[in-house]
Amino acid sequence: MVRKLAAYGVNNRLLNVIRSWLRDRKARIVVAGSQSEEFRLSNVFFQGTVWGPPLWNAFFGDASCVLRSLDFTVVIYADDYNAFRFYPRCAHNRLIMSELREFQCELHKWGRGNQVQFDAGKESLLIMAQDDAEGDSIRLLGVDFDGKLRMTGAVRECVDEASWRLRTLLRTQRYHTDAELLLLFKSHILSYLEY
Repeated sequence: MVRKLAAYGVNNRLLNVIRSWLRDRKARIVVAGSQSEEFRLSNVFFQGTVWGPPLWNAFFGDASCVLRSLDFTVVIYADDYNAFRFYPRCAHNRLIMSELREFQCELHKWGRGNQVQFDAGKESLLIMAQDDAEGDSIRLLGVDFDGKLRMTGAVRECVDEASWRLRTLLRTQRYHTDAELLLLFKSHILSYLEY
């Protein structure tokens, strides 16, 4: 990480501060007064800190260069990494999947060079098209997208979640005035539906 920051032009004085901040730490997990054995944290960006997000962005930023060189549009949100490319309708799925695998291979090469392992369970290749979609649905920022963009899975999930919330609220109606029920509906059900 420090070498990457030096390559970005960060001065030596600040590099020394960051190097000190990144050194190994000892930690414990505490739950309800009980605590775990002490363990070591090393080679991590500490979450919930001021330095964590900018250091993560600096570390992961050059992966985008690799993928943009392959004409993919890259979208990064925290540690979620998504890339896409538009193809003409006449392009065959075999060609598209081949290029997607090449993209994935290049990203994995970057990962090996930077000591990053990607979670295979979170990786997917998907061709979105109304008539010839291919691949499993993907989850982006909590919403399921199917290849044909019919959104049936996302709608079903929304209906199921809103239904149990509404049933739960209606079971408590004898304890609340109409005005209170309306406020509870707005805060617990309507806000979810709007999200």
